Amino acid sequence: MNEHFKKFSGWALLLLALGLFLWQGGFLYLHAKFQVEYSDGRLFYMINIFSIICLGLALLLFVTATRKWRVAGGLIMVIVILTNGLLLVADARKTNNIVSLSPNLKHVLSMKEDKKTGETTYYRTYYYLLARPKESFPYQQQETSR
Repeated sequence: MNEHFKKFSGWALLLLALGLFLWQGGFLYLHAKFQVEYSDGRLFYMINIFSIICLGLALLLFVTATRKWRVAGGLIMVIVILTNGLLLVADARKTNNIVSLSPNLKHVLSMKEDKKTGETTYYRTYYYLLARPKESFPYQQQETSR
């Protein structure tokens, strides 16, 4: 592999992982301060998984390590990814996310239903990804067929 391409790819992946890490930190701040959530709750875990993959690939391109260190790093990555995957499944069992884009892709309908209580909350979206609770319905929503 060309050494310049390897360095460029490594830096790009490292910057992407750092950007995603900072995005998640900003999200956690906004969530604590302003009750902002992702439109779809699964996004938090998917962004974490993608960030770990980018970081692992960047380190693989930058560092020339022995086989033992590569295996150890790979195991750590797999453990972190599996943990996020299990948390994603646990969240999906607790909450039903209903996300729908309008035909012109300008509006997002985001509703989250607590499976235990049946309470559904409508979320007002900001910039497609982030949302704040707007209105709660004390009853379950019924899906309509098209």
